[in-house]
Amino acid sequence: MLVTPKSTFLIVGALSLDSIETPSGRVEEVPGGAGFYSSLAASFFSAPRLATVAGTDVGQDNLGLLVQRGIDTLGVQIVAGKTFRWKARYGQALSHATTL
Repeated sequence: MLVTPKSTFLIVGALSLDSIETPSGRVEEVPGGAGFYSSLAASFFSAPRLATVAGTDVGQDNLGLLVQRGIDTLGVQIVAGKTFRWKARYGQALSHATTL
């Protein structure tokens, strides 16, 4: 069986802390953002490298989730200040989010 190495590519996107309300519950400040989720998805088929900027409050646990999936986080720059946050509410159909 021929084993080929995973391809490597760079993902540039947001890493945020999301707070989401749905009819069945709520979560506060969970990791989110396009950079976070696209890196996780890509890690199943490749070796992604993430480039983004986050605040000192992003949490090492959140970055650890990426590292556990084999995502290269050397391009994640931690700067003084807060990480971008997104807060939203979903209705019963869950098809549309209202940003709060």
